[in-house]
Amino acid sequence: MVCLLHGHGDYDGLDPHVRKALLSRFNAFVRRLPIEYHTFSYSSYDVAGVGELSARMRRDVVNFVYERLGSFQSFGRVVVYYDEGQQALTKALHETFDFMLGEGSLGYRRIRYQARRLSQVADYLSSVELAALRYAEGTESSTYRKFYGLRGDLRRNYLKQVCRKQI
Repeated sequence: MVCLLHGHGDYDGLDPHVRKALLSRFNAFVRRLPIEYHTFSYSSYDVAGVGELSARMRRDVVNFVYERLGSFQSFGRVVVYYDEGQQALTKALHETFDFMLGEGSLGYRRIRYQARRLSQVADYLSSVELAALRYAEGTESSTYRKFYGLRGDLRRNYLKQVCRKQI
């Protein structure tokens, strides 16, 4: 979504109005998907360094999976798609899922986010959540205001629909 909002990559040279229309269409696509998601957010003000961040991520992922273990175990096979972009998160995911679900019912797939629609959906969901955090802090960028509008517009047109998909 960052590329779409800022006009990078495949969106280079596209008029902002066209990019905004694409964002609205993608939002409509996401609303129809039978998915659920959860985000974790961390601020550099909340953690004292990489070690504490890694520990908190690991703890949060373990707690999240543990609270929903029955749901995860109801599937014959759980596949974790992740681009392995952050070592601490990669380690937390592997440690948690390997321990809680066991190797027989678990698979990992490394993907590039551009290649998979669901990864693009995950990127979109986290982008909307991040935008909401930035608006709440009063640190939203001009790009956010251009695409999402005012804080109320973001909440009404994007965040409200996205939050319906939260676990």
